[in-house]
Amino acid sequence: MVMIFTLVTAVQEKLNEIVDQIKTRREEEKKQKEKEAEEAEKQLFHGTPVTIENFLNWKAKFDAELL
Repeated sequence: MVMIFTLVTAVQEKLNEIVDQIKTRREEEKKQKEKEAEEAEKQLFHGTPVTIENFLNWKAKFDAELL
């Protein structure tokens, strides 16, 4: 009885360790996916920086289209 109890306890501890590892891995994967999604969203809003020259070129083309 004592030996069986010892074996069962050891198996339970090992299974708990495995479950904890799986949970940790899933959480890390979830965080990584969220980080990638956030960076992809940032890329959508990142465009060409506006300078005076860029704006004047755009304005000239825009005015030409309006005419």
